[in-house]
Amino acid sequence: MPQQNNDEALRISEELNVSMLAAQILCARGFKYEDARDFLSLDKEAFYNPLMLNDMKKAIDRIKLAVNCKEKITVYGDYDADGITATYILYDYLKSLGADVSYYIPDRIEEGYGMNTSAIDTLNSRGITLIITVDVGITAVDEVDYASKLGIDVVITDHHTLKEVLPNAVAVVNPKIPAAGYPFDALAGVGVAFKLIYALSGLDESIFDRYCDIAAVGTVADMVPLTGENRYIASVGIEKLKRTQNQGIKAILQVAGLNPDSITSTDISFGIAPRLNAAGRMSHAGQSVELLLEKDAQSAYRKALKLDECNRLRQAEELKIYNEALSIISQDNLENDSFILVAKDEWAHGIIGIVSSKLTEKFYKPSAVVSINKDGTGKASGRSIRGINLVDALSSCSGELIRFGGHELAAGFTVKQGRIDEFRRAINMHIQPLLTESVSIPSLDIDSVIELKDLTVDTFNSLKVLEPYGIENKVPTLCINDLMIESVRYTQNGKHAFLTVSNGHVTKELPAFGMADEAKCYSQGDYICVAGNLNINEFRGNLRAQFIVRDIHPADTTKMVSRAELAAIFTDIKNNISRKMMNFDDESTISLSPVKKLNINNPKIQTALKIFEELNIINTDTHGASLRICEGINFHLKNDLLQSETYRKYSSK
Repeated sequence: MPQQNNDEALRISEELNVSMLAAQILCARGFKYEDARDFLSLDKEAFYNPLMLNDMKKAIDRIKLAVNCKEKITVYGDYDADGITATYILYDYLKSLGADVSYYIPDRIEEGYGMNTSAIDTLNSRGITLIITVDVGITAVDEVDYASKLGIDVVITDHHTLKEVLPNAVAVVNPKIPAAGYPFDALAGVGVAFKLIYALSGLDESIFDRYCDIAAVGTVADMVPLTGENRYIASVGIEKLKRTQNQGIKAILQVAGLNPDSITSTDISFGIAPRLNAAGRMSHAGQSVELLLEKDAQSAYRKALKLDECNRLRQAEELKIYNEALSIISQDNLENDSFILVAKDEWAHGIIGIVSSKLTEKFYKPSAVVSINKDGTGKASGRSIRGINLVDALSSCSGELIRFGGHELAAGFTVKQGRIDEFRRAINMHIQPLLTESVSIPSLDIDSVIELKDLTVDTFNSLKVLEPYGIENKVPTLCINDLMIESVRYTQNGKHAFLTVSNGHVTKELPAFGMADEAKCYSQGDYICVAGNLNINEFRGNLRAQFIVRDIHPADTTKMVSRAELAAIFTDIKNNISRKMMNFDDESTISLSPVKKLNINNPKIQTALKIFEELNIINTDTHGASLRICEGINFHLKNDLLQSETYRKYSSK
């Protein structure tokens, strides 16, 4: 729970004209007054001069020369939404200048990510003399040298992490290059491409306005931090999306059932981006570029329908692979591994990353999904949790891998089929000691505490100043304390719960989607605390605020136990049990540390014993004032605490 700086929050609220709740959320996130002022202002000064980027002047000069001399230019992009939007922006702008320009996006399955010599050969056969990369290229040292030998110049624009050696290109434009001192290093690939065309235009504001909506789509879709320059691009671009002239985006909004007047970053993440991505996952990303380039509304709608169908196929294939992965995990008893690794022949390369994300979310552990090709190599996509750097983990067992790369929380690698088991052992050995209690238990960072009476449309609207939401600017997580459960109802499929709660003055129904099991730990009359997000439900034109529950805790925190406390209590029992039995009387204590002893009647001890009994680790019975503990059938086995209803109810998070 955050400690509120009420004086600072009051100043932010009064001087920046925002609600006290919005001000408290900013303070909980570490903002001082000056930080909050800059965050909320959305001043154009947040959009830095693109000429500050490394090699931008060199890039402009070479591109202008190619345009003026009618050289054949290719924009070389990537197959995700960031790369697709970046390809569109640069290609469309160069086309408007009269350039002889084409675009090239590699096939995800046949070519994989980034530049490759086969593609360069193809472009050379077409007479291309200048390649401009977008969202790729920063590690293409050999490929750029190969292109140079063929007489093809390369301009790199990318945002990915640098390696020790940069490509020997005509220009390398990347905000992460430290020598240039660019003040914001977290631009998306489309953000870098957007800066390039803005610089090419001579900082023409009409060019900024023409493409900022597409830049916002790619920025939000690529899950870069929505702070600083990205926040400015996303904010201004989302406003432009509400009146976009791009027929492709209009068509996607139509098939997705999204209202342009109220579009948000969430709509981009779950409505627009999946459909743009679907082509690259199930077919070829060029379909999405063509949709964005389409000028005719009817043709755009037909193309959007095809992407929508691709997305449906992607969802079906994703569910199939996910269920197969769960089956493998169950059959091979992998759920207790520190790193969950599943592999199977010919899983769709474009979907395994999504499945890995779902596995990591379900088990709250790092995971990877490997698709084994016919040549015996496995291509994998992995995801991690906060506190476990996936690239570091892969690096620790790189001897088992052909190649790897990525970021702290998402990475990919290639491994020979015959080395998968060795790799599994190696990475589990690396990660196991890192899964400490603070890392392995999912937690919610609470931004502020509210009351039931605050669940109004006005409260929701007062928080819009914090939008757009995304990475490093998440939807506010709010907490409501001391609520009594009046009733709980469940959906027919048994997945969702709706809790009717009261604080004695106000009664509300709170949806808890996907939390039926958690809700069943509680009964009518129980007092709880809930954490979640404030949302708006629109039905037949009527707006109603609702609180989406994401976590439930008992209001009585004295019974809460952590994994460390449970381990200490169990160790004490294990060390002291005699002839498979131990007895406690009213004066008995269990030691939690060399200096701390808790009476057997302590609520934490009672909770721990109940958890152990539910898991059949121990058996207990009472004889008068005495408690007798015996070994259960699982006493010497490894147990999953989450199988205990009491643990799920009283575990510390």
